[in-house]
Amino acid sequence: MPLASQSPPRLSLVMIVRDEAELVAEAIRSALPYVDEVVVGDTGSTDATPEIAASFGARVVTLPWEDDFSQARNRALAYARGDWILSLDADERIREGDPDALRRTLARRDLWGGIVRIYHRLDPPSAGAWDNVLRLFRNDPRVIFEGRIHETVDASLARIPDTKVLPVPLVVEHLGYLDAVVRKKTKTERNLRLLEIALAERPLDPRLHYALGTEWFALGRYAEAERAFRKALELLEGEPSYLPDLALKFLFTLFAEGKTEESHEWARRFLERFPDFPTLWEMYAQLLLRHGKAEEAVRAARAALALGPKTAYAIPEGSGSFLAYSLLAQAHARLGNAEEALAASRAAREAYATATERNGGPASLSAELFALPFLLRILEQNSESSALFLGTSPILYQSLYAVLRELSTAGVLTPPLLFRPLVGQKLTSKVPSARVAVVSDGRRELSSEDLRREIENILNAGVETVYVVEPFSEYSGPRIHLTALATWETSRIDVTPPPLPPQSVTKPSARASSGNTGIRNFVHVYRISRPPSFAPIPPDSLWENCPEATATYVPEEFLTTKDRQAAEPDRRGTERSTGCGVPRSPLTIGYVLPHHAPTGGLKVLLDHMRLLRRLGHRVIAFYPGDGERPALPPWYPFTAEEKPEEVYLDPRRSLPEQLDDHDLDVAVLGWLEHLVGAENARTPLLYLEQGHPWLFQDIPPAYDHRVRLSLLQFYRTPVLLATVSPFLQDILRKRYGRKSALVPNGVDTDRFRPNEEIRSANDPPTVLLVGSPHRPFKGTDVALRVLDRLWQEGLRFRLLWISPDPFRILYAPYPAEIVVDPPQEKLPHLYQSADVLLFPSWYEGFALPPLEAMASGVAVVASECGGIRTYARTGENALLAPPGDAETLAAYVKRLLRDAPLRSRLIRAGRATARAFDLRRTIHRLETVLRCVARKK
Repeated sequence: MPLASQSPPRLSLVMIVRDEAELVAEAIRSALPYVDEVVVGDTGSTDATPEIAASFGARVVTLPWEDDFSQARNRALAYARGDWILSLDADERIREGDPDALRRTLARRDLWGGIVRIYHRLDPPSAGAWDNVLRLFRNDPRVIFEGRIHETVDASLARIPDTKVLPVPLVVEHLGYLDAVVRKKTKTERNLRLLEIALAERPLDPRLHYALGTEWFALGRYAEAERAFRKALELLEGEPSYLPDLALKFLFTLFAEGKTEESHEWARRFLERFPDFPTLWEMYAQLLLRHGKAEEAVRAARAALALGPKTAYAIPEGSGSFLAYSLLAQAHARLGNAEEALAASRAAREAYATATERNGGPASLSAELFALPFLLRILEQNSESSALFLGTSPILYQSLYAVLRELSTAGVLTPPLLFRPLVGQKLTSKVPSARVAVVSDGRRELSSEDLRREIENILNAGVETVYVVEPFSEYSGPRIHLTALATWETSRIDVTPPPLPPQSVTKPSARASSGNTGIRNFVHVYRISRPPSFAPIPPDSLWENCPEATATYVPEEFLTTKDRQAAEPDRRGTERSTGCGVPRSPLTIGYVLPHHAPTGGLKVLLDHMRLLRRLGHRVIAFYPGDGERPALPPWYPFTAEEKPEEVYLDPRRSLPEQLDDHDLDVAVLGWLEHLVGAENARTPLLYLEQGHPWLFQDIPPAYDHRVRLSLLQFYRTPVLLATVSPFLQDILRKRYGRKSALVPNGVDTDRFRPNEEIRSANDPPTVLLVGSPHRPFKGTDVALRVLDRLWQEGLRFRLLWISPDPFRILYAPYPAEIVVDPPQEKLPHLYQSADVLLFPSWYEGFALPPLEAMASGVAVVASECGGIRTYARTGENALLAPPGDAETLAAYVKRLLRDAPLRSRLIRAGRATARAFDLRRTIHRLETVLRCVARKK
């Protein structure tokens, strides 16, 4: 047994950092139980990174940055006083280990280096990969980092005689590959620039060419990656530690580029050198499946299973386990061995559950596996016609080949045409004649907009129905959602994976500190089809004579004081000039109110009535009642001058008949059911569509068919339509064949305006929520996940929640104030007291609260919920995230609360946007539309 030193060795954590305020605290905190001192070399931070590091007792030194990582790390090493060095980056943290066992290992006199096991967290949250990296070494002047980039101490250690390097009991988690981290940094551009410099200095260094290929590989630019990997292989001498990873990535680039014959040859050569590398066997199995050599693929998958997870190699989670089982299932499916395929699938799920319990969080089994039985039923139902399958996950589209053969469709669609990736394909002109398509992007290679565009391409190419398999977690959210698919006939089928086994109660989760424990994962399957073709409805021809009513609303630059006075509605008379010396006669306008609840939709109608009165028009409010209750809701603050007349509707008589009694020039209908019998009215009618869950196809399955038939009947009623956003215009046009006027919502920028005096510099920042938790589409469950995440990450704030409905928060770690149904006069004050509005709705026809927040000088973080695109532009006047993406929403809120210059810039732009949508401007668009409907200029 090697001798140990008399006293326990001292261990120094040495880091180099720059602008890592969001990550450095957790990195240092995780290492404190293991180290005796912390040295942090700062290379030019502009944020609070040095102060945060110093708060943990770190010795922070300022280092020059000379475009060379090894120089910076070696300068930092000079400040370390321990016997051993532990090197960590700010985006890493110790996930698992035993401090006493580590010190006993480092006490060995013959040991010079320690290899730690690194777990790379990846997106989606279920993914991950393992690696082995030398991160512990003796504090000796001969041991130095080498390499301008991707620097290591391996070479300097190798030059010291009789040095031994062994694995040590330490597991490190790396977060640097997560999308949320990558988006905030420009590491790729920096790395490519430094590699270019390094290659100019050492053009024959194979490790640099391997590093360059790895950067291109991460970007998905496989042609560039292949050239770099090929050059590294040409220059290679001996067998460096990175050769297995180089071999695997080089094979994948050949696979991705379709160079199948060459990839086979290289795979055989690499397997001769690394026969115990399970991931290499799995890559070979995928190559064989692409070639249709299913029997050989079975043998390759079994070889991977026989090896199991090999810790000597860098491998993805599940290699030699459930990934190999899933490939085995695909190969058996290709051969038509149904029982073997099902058995392998069951084994994959069991191995997946085991890995999940071991890691304390989800592992990287593709979620499409859970949706496979559903997709097989789709095939059975469409067995008499062609079916097209596209995706980025082989688990989905390769596993179905045997079923297609059983259904006698394999002869119609050959595998190269049938199974192809979505990425890079121009499908519009090449989609075969197919009735059904199934699309999956299980590897999340496409953005939400790209995936939506591909779906539209498929439908436009003639496919009748598309099924989209969308795996997601409660933190990442689905990228394809009802808002993105609102212009198509869409229904959602929830396919949730079976519950995972409970984590062991005897062993605490190793991932508890990552904040990812207990994340739920889901699968949605969306059924999407083209709407039917409709003949034009005669009344819609009116809009051709009033193009100004349907035109896009183009907000101008924010108004000057003089402009605002000119835009102020005339309060004095009943006539206004057209600007050409021709007076306009006032209109008699009726508004049929749907309810009295304090909703944004009703508030819009009441704002219309108030401002139309100020323009001199006669306005009548219609509401069902017996005269004992007012027709107007008591919560809206009309002045005597602005208050409309009130008329009570008799439920025994039809609405059109009663409207006709009042000699109206035009009547505005506020809800769908007001369209019943409306075709019989003599009064010109206008239905104002502001959006509702049914229109966004958020329909309970039990009522889906009946609701869709009712919507079709309503929207095809020959009554003129107007909407509050271009988003709703598109839905009505594409799904119901209707042309509609555009009357965008507005905000009173005199009432809703900034007031910096309300906030105190000593107060914690305030996050504002607006919406009822009883209305699921408002996304308040997403908001609570966002706030919990921020609090767990150390951000301190207070919550101000405005809701029209009463409720209680049973528990919240942060201070929270709930304001239920506040008076309208108090709303501006509540907005002004906030720093950031969090608005996570799944869908909205317009989204008025963010516009009110902009007017009030509040920065906006919101979801891309459809109608908000009327005025919000991410990065310009707001920060927008995909609906349900709690992780991105949390990152945006944190960024705004910590980045005062960005918050100020968004606030200024938001105020300008609000002034462009001032009610006193948008009301003139409404007046134009009403005159068109009344046929009075």
